[in-house]
Amino acid sequence: MDTIIACASGGGSNYGVGLIRISGFNVLEPLLEHFYRISSSGPIEPISAKSIKPRYQYFSKFLGDNKEVLDEVLFTFFPAPHSFTGENVLEISVHGNQINIERIINLFIVKFGFRLSEPGEFTRRAFKNKKLSLSQVEGLDLFLNAESALALKAGIKGLSGEVDRDYDQLYQCYLELKAAVEINFDFAEDVGEERAISNYLRLKNELIKNIQSLYAKTENSLSEFYDPEIVLIGKPNSGKSSVFNFLLKKSRSIVSEELGTTRDYISENLFLDGKRFKLIDTAGIRETSNKIEKAGIEVSMTKSQESFFKVLIIDGRDSDYIESGPIEPGAVDIVFITRGHSAGPIEPIAKQLKVLGKVPILLIDFIPNSSGPIEPDLYQGYEVIEVAPIGPEVKVSKNSKLNSLLADSVVRKFKKSFQEDANLVPRQREKIKIIYEKCTEFQRLTSSEDDFAIISSELNILGSEIEELLGITPPDEVLNYIFSNFCIGK
Repeated sequence: MDTIIACASGGGSNYGVGLIRISGFNVLEPLLEHFYRISSSGPIEPISAKSIKPRYQYFSKFLGDNKEVLDEVLFTFFPAPHSFTGENVLEISVHGNQINIERIINLFIVKFGFRLSEPGEFTRRAFKNKKLSLSQVEGLDLFLNAESALALKAGIKGLSGEVDRDYDQLYQCYLELKAAVEINFDFAEDVGEERAISNYLRLKNELIKNIQSLYAKTENSLSEFYDPEIVLIGKPNSGKSSVFNFLLKKSRSIVSEELGTTRDYISENLFLDGKRFKLIDTAGIRETSNKIEKAGIEVSMTKSQESFFKVLIIDGRDSDYIESGPIEPGAVDIVFITRGHSAGPIEPIAKQLKVLGKVPILLIDFIPNSSGPIEPDLYQGYEVIEVAPIGPEVKVSKNSKLNSLLADSVVRKFKKSFQEDANLVPRQREKIKIIYEKCTEFQRLTSSEDDFAIISSELNILGSEIEELLGITPPDEVLNYIFSNFCIGK
C-alpha cells in the first residue's frame, strides 16, 4: 500500500503550528536521516530509530538534502497497529508557514516516493484496519463539520462509540431473533413447540421496539436542525418589518405606511443562544388582485407552513384580526401585538386570540431613544417601550428585552424538538427509516404467518438493511460519499 502524506491542520493560511502526518511506511530509519538533535558537546547529530520510543515526542532540527536547517520541529512515532490508521504513522509539528509546510512535504514526496493523501484517506485506512467503525467515522465527520454545540455533542457520541453500542444492541436482537426462527424451522420438536414460538414472539417484539426507538431519533427534519427558520407573518402594515429590523438592529427591511410594501420574503441570520437561525420577514397576507403581491403572499404562506418557529405580528388597532385574518388556529408559536399604546383597550383582540391555542402573547411598542421622527435608519437607536404579557405562561420583568424573550421561546422549542440523542447523520437516518419501513412490512407479513421458512426469508431482507447500517456490508458508493466529505490530512 502507498505511503501517504498531508498537512493535517489549518486551512491554507499561515498559522502557528502545522501538523504533517505520514502513514503506511514500513521502516522508520530512512525517514530520520533529516532529523538531527544538538548533542551535549555542541554539534548536531543524526537521530537513530533505535533511540526513539513509541508515542514520545522529540524536539529536533529538520535538515534539507544540503544539510541546511529548514525548521525546528517536534515529531512522534506511532508504530502499527497502535496508531490512528493502524499503520506506522509519523506526525511532525512544524512552524505553520505554508511555504515551509509545502517544502517539507515535497521533500518526502520527491525523496521517498510518498503520495499526497486524498480527502479522508487517513480515516478510510483507519476504517479498513478496523480502528474505527462506520458510525465512528460518521461521528468524526459530524464533529469536524459541526455548526452548533448540539452537533458537536452528537459527533463526539458517535466517535466515542456510544452510537455503536445502540447499533450493536440492534444487531444482537436481530441475531437472536434469527436464531429463534431457525429453531422453529428445524428444531421446534427438540425444545418444545410452544416454548420455541413463545421465545420467537418475545424476541420479535424486542427487535421491533429497538427499531422504533432508533426511528424516534430521526423524526425531525435535518433542515430544521441545520437551518431553522423564524418567520414573521401577519397582515400588511402590522409591524413585521419594524420587528424584523429591530431584532437585527439594522434597517434591513423597508418600512412604510403603504400596504403591500414587502412583496417577497427577506431573510437574515440571527444568532440566539449561540445558535444560528434564519429570520424571515414575509409579505403581508391579504386579498389582492396584484399578481406580484399575490405571488409574494403565496410564498409567505409556504414559508409559514414550513418554518421551524412562527411569530404572528398583529396591529393592536386591528380589532377584528381573527375574523379577517388567514392564520389557522394553533399554527403559531408566539404573538406580538404592536402599536398597543395607540390602540386603546386590547381586551377584544386578546379574547379573539384564544382561538390560536395556548401560545405566549406579548404587547410591544417601539420608540427611538433620540428625539425626532422614527425613521428606518434609526433602528440602532430603538428601544422597546414595553414588553407586557397578555397571554398564558409569560413572565416578564421590567428589564426584559424583546430579543431575549424571543430567544427563550425559540431555543426552548429547539431543544425540545431536537433531544440530545437525536441522530444527525444523513446516511444513518435514511437507513434507519428504511429499516423501520422494512420492519413494518415484516410485522404485517408475519402477523398471521406460521411458515417459518417464509418468516426467515422476510427476516433476512430486514437483516441485510441492518448490516448496511452497521457497516458490515457497506456499498462502495456509500464509503466514497462519506470520505469525500473529509478534508485532506484527515
